[in-house]
Amino acid sequence: SHIRLKDMDPLVGEIHPIDEGIHEGSAFMVWPWPACTAIAKRGLKPGKAVSVAKSLFDAALERLENGGTEPQPWEVVMVNTEWGLLAGWERVDIAHEMAGASLAAPERFRGGAPTDSTKVYLHASLIYLLASGRAPMGLLRPPSGNGVNVEPFDLAVAGGLCVRPDQRTRRENFIPELERSLGILSPGKKILQMAGAAMGIGLLLAIGYGLSALMASL
Repeated sequence: SHIRLKDMDPLVGEIHPIDEGIHEGSAFMVWPWPACTAIAKRGLKPGKAVSVAKSLFDAALERLENGGTEPQPWEVVMVNTEWGLLAGWERVDIAHEMAGASLAAPERFRGGAPTDSTKVYLHASLIYLLASGRAPMGLLRPPSGNGVNVEPFDLAVAGGLCVRPDQRTRRENFIPELERSLGILSPGKKILQMAGAAMGIGLLLAIGYGLSALMASL
């Protein structure tokens, strides 16, 4: 039986595709996605977002890498009244509605091969969308939901969303940095001094502007 989006819990059982097959010669899979995080909706709490993203990332990536590739696109879509995470080898038109832009790394749009860095970007994109309810495009808002101070969690996620691969957090450091950030996440408290917060906001804005400029040029 399929796991329904509203019942999805990353701590119970395995995650399986809610749909898969061949569409116009291209293989695709659709993985369950929490409906509450669709665009313009509220996101999950940071710890929950990280757990759900890890479950999806591990399950989907293992299945797809066994096929020898990291597919394009990765998009949150509406299929048969359910939100799902679409992963296909080519851009396939099976969705009634898209929640936002592709979650894949910018260099993948230029035809670049999948790397550890593109996987970090993808993982960070999943977390950002789950936590914020928005795709990582345009002006990014802190995914922690703290509108006053930038949390360490925000910076850990932002490190995986850098436009330039050489500035992106390394794959072996990404999860440890996320885990450390969750350990000191304290909503309502000034986690960072004002200077640090300003730097963090600047980083988020720079990433957002960079993505907007990149996508506008494609």
